[in-house]
Amino acid sequence: MVYKIRPSRVEKKIVVRYRLPDKPESGFEMTQVKDISTSGMLFSTATLIAPHTLVDVDIKLPLYSQSIYIRGKIIKCHEVKTHVIYYSAVRFINMDADTLSALRKTVAFFWEKNGKMPPPERKILNRATRAPRTLMLRYKPMYDRDMGFILNQAINISTSGILFRTERLYPVDQLMELHLNIPMFPDIKAIRGRVARCRRLRDKEFETAVKYTHIEEPVLRAIQNMTR
Repeated sequence: MVYKIRPSRVEKKIVVRYRLPDKPESGFEMTQVKDISTSGMLFSTATLIAPHTLVDVDIKLPLYSQSIYIRGKIIKCHEVKTHVIYYSAVRFINMDADTLSALRKTVAFFWEKNGKMPPPERKILNRATRAPRTLMLRYKPMYDRDMGFILNQAINISTSGILFRTERLYPVDQLMELHLNIPMFPDIKAIRGRVARCRRLRDKEFETAVKYTHIEEPVLRAIQNMTR
């Protein structure tokens, strides 16, 4: 995948129990979280789990005394060659406001501890949300009101951020205004965000990741429908 931002790994204190809803008699199995975000997580399993399989997870967060229960869907599962285990990536599909808040605070805690700006989504989870080639956007930095919008194509998109190419280097935390032309949703969708990372690809071409700071609910639903 072209999105090469290296995620900071979580500590071993986050453990998870999981089970398949269609096999409740098997009970929960305990394992370790390898990586986590507000949209999903990567964890080790003893068996190969097929993509699109529903899974119930019980996550014990280090900042909270109680566990949180989330249902998700497997998007990828591959064998680790050096061990008889598998790495499974699951995308969360239902969370209430309290669960999402607890997860956000815990993920933010680890991002801050490692001193890194969080990417819009974790690398392994983005495989399920690649932007179609028809997704175009116009962007401009908000410090220059006289500057016109620049047309470009999105590389990747999620419900928390977007990755696209730019013609210049932008500093981290630079405010950006984005206009998305989402397929099947003809109206241009306006979003505001901050640059989470910008790196040089080649001369006069950069790869820029923007994390949303303001997005309206209809726009968020449109992106959710597009990335399912």
